[in-house]
Amino acid sequence: MRFSHTLMLWILGCLSVLFALSALALFGIGFYAKSHSYQATIQAHNPASIAPPPKRFLMRLLVRLSALKHSTPTA
Repeated sequence: MRFSHTLMLWILGCLSVLFALSALALFGIGFYAKSHSYQATIQAHNPASIAPPPKRFLMRLLVRLSALKHSTPTA
């Protein structure tokens, strides 16, 4: 009689642990999805956060290339 009672307690304990872990996993997945959808919303409403305007990007690229050209030693 005692063995079946102990076995029942073990089964209930394992089931409660599985339930708690699944609840935590669902909460984590929901939190992750919510934060990423928030970031996507921010980027959708602010296109400048995705990439700089082409003119500014080209100017920065030219400045970096000219600095690189002048910094390399000539043999």
